[in-house]
Amino acid sequence: MADPTDLSTADLIALITRGLDQDEARAKACLREVGSVRKGEMYDDGSGPAEQDEYPHYPHASGPAELAFMARCRPAEVLRDIQAKRHILVRCEEELLSGIPRLVHFAEQTLREMARPYLAQERHG
Repeated sequence: MADPTDLSTADLIALITRGLDQDEARAKACLREVGSVRKGEMYDDGSGPAEQDEYPHYPHASGPAELAFMARCRPAEVLRDIQAKRHILVRCEEELLSGIPRLVHFAEQTLREMARPYLAQERHG
């Protein structure tokens, strides 16, 4: 896979979107199995806040990708981060369309930095 500076903005957006989609799918799969919450957080079913930290149990149906994902981060936090990154991605697309050189440059730089982890994932499987 190329360096982020070698990719067009359309390719960067496609790469980031693909990576976010994969992360989101893994996080949702993990949440279905794990469902852990920390003290004060709301349960997914809306039954109220947890009175204590409830750590994840070992899932039985997860594959290697989901297990590796859970080892790196908590799925609920990842979903919040993904939503924020999607907002940044939309903002970058708007700035690219603005035609204002300074905004276009900033958007391109932001997309290149956002693409780096996804390029690394594609390189290493």
